[in-house]
Amino acid sequence: MPVDTVANVVTSIGFVLYLFMLCLVLALLEIEIEGSDGWAAALPTWRFEPPWLLRLTSGKAITGYHLWLNLLLGIWLHLTFFFTPWTPSGELVIGGTYFFMAVQWDFLWFVLNPHFGIGKFSKKYIPWFRYWLVGFPRDYYVGLACSLGLWLLAAAIQGTPLSGRASSWFRCLLWLSLLTVCMIIIVHVLRWAGLGTRKNR
Repeated sequence: MPVDTVANVVTSIGFVLYLFMLCLVLALLEIEIEGSDGWAAALPTWRFEPPWLLRLTSGKAITGYHLWLNLLLGIWLHLTFFFTPWTPSGELVIGGTYFFMAVQWDFLWFVLNPHFGIGKFSKKYIPWFRYWLVGFPRDYYVGLACSLGLWLLAAAIQGTPLSGRASSWFRCLLWLSLLTVCMIIIVHVLRWAGLGTRKNR
């Protein structure tokens, strides 16, 4: 499948909805597993956190939990190559989509987690993100930049206009942002009504 076709699929509203639902389920699953202890702080998993690594990851250890969860997602995203020929450009689009998802599902973890919510989305309550910029962890900006960069690199390899690919990426970002705002409103309404406030830990 030409990379243009792949990019058109992943920026279609149908796929964006699917992507959002997948991130939503991943966030809810992690909330059930982690509770109030973000970044697997209370899980029986191995942690690799030498000082040099923590400087590279903004203070976040590599854990067995996150390694296997992300490998599972990465393998799942490659399912498409059982149905379409593998190409370097297609691989880059998938990589960019992964970074998009990582940011989206991490933010939804805070939105939906009864121990956090938007009111506690700040450095004061989230010590595993050391560096913040304009209200968001620096990691989110890095993730989005990697996503856009991989999509543009895919377009360059394929010979597709970069402006068109950038437009597709920003359109995807806009749709995901609108869906996220809708989810924030829904969560606030449910909590105002006394629903969705269970704290499992």
